[in-house]
Amino acid sequence: DDFARSKMHSDIFSILTNQYCWDSCLRLRATGGCKMVRPHTNCTLRSGDLVSFPVIAREDAIAFELTATEQGITTQTIIFQLAMVYTNNEGNRMIRVFTIETPVSKDVRTICSSVDEATLTTMMCRRAGTTLLQLGPVQAVESIRKEIQAMVNQKALNFSSIYHLMHAMLSNESFRSRHPFGVDGRMSQIIMLRAISITNLLLYLYPRMFSVDTEAILPLTSSSFGQGTIFLFHTVDKIYIWVSAAADKNFLINGFGCQSLEDLPTAFPPGPPASPNSNSEEYLKLQKLISNCYELSGKYLPVEVIGQGSPREAIFSEIIVDDSTVCGSNLTSWTQSMRLSAQ
Repeated sequence: DDFARSKMHSDIFSILTNQYCWDSCLRLRATGGCKMVRPHTNCTLRSGDLVSFPVIAREDAIAFELTATEQGITTQTIIFQLAMVYTNNEGNRMIRVFTIETPVSKDVRTICSSVDEATLTTMMCRRAGTTLLQLGPVQAVESIRKEIQAMVNQKALNFSSIYHLMHAMLSNESFRSRHPFGVDGRMSQIIMLRAISITNLLLYLYPRMFSVDTEAILPLTSSSFGQGTIFLFHTVDKIYIWVSAAADKNFLINGFGCQSLEDLPTAFPPGPPASPNSNSEEYLKLQKLISNCYELSGKYLPVEVIGQGSPREAIFSEIIVDDSTVCGSNLTSWTQSMRLSAQ
């Protein structure tokens, strides 16, 4: 269909115009007391700790799982050095060396206070992806549940978004017992998850929902539709704009260049015959939100416009993830059960 062709065109354009590191190798070294367990990414290991890649895209990320050695960590800081050799798009052989020093602590409260929830979610998703690849979806979901419970039991952790992200992960089609696109679809998502960046993972698990009327960011639940008439959804690979039948006519005219919902264009900016007022407040408000999405994603994203009553509305059943009961209950009930189990 037209939407599939549009996505294929966007994907091909992104692939052909991207920046890559070809025939790349990297090695992570650390001062005494710390060693690498495994890298979580799409790679091969050579001679123990040399990580090799045929190609790395600009937006790919690599996660290293570390542990203490038998001797333990005796210093107040650990120094990590990452050396990377690769060939760029121009055919030049390059080397980059990064040196990072990080403090060491045995105090649980100090460690918990410094936890970054986005990074923690990424690490948990990488570990679950590895389990999914090796043992299957049932064991992967079980590993996620055990790690969530272990974190919840740490009273010193004060989370603000981890419950939303973990519920979204458990509800994601990647970890379902039956994948809607079969074995090939699941494998494609595993490959993606093993190299995805922190920002893109958050957008994949929990897209951003804006009320265009107020520009407020909203939770991904059906009750949020009561806070406006036009909404924008920022996902990992696309932007969706949903327009309610109750949308103001002036917004339709100035923002989308149409008189009614029946004439609503399917893309933004709309092409002929739609003729929006590009200097109007409505148009500029949409453009501002879309530019914000481009900036966060670091790339162009196609924009699809969907009117109320369109068959394309079905896409939102996956996006409104807080209401999902795939993992057994919606977000509210699941969060309550997690907190009760930790008491």
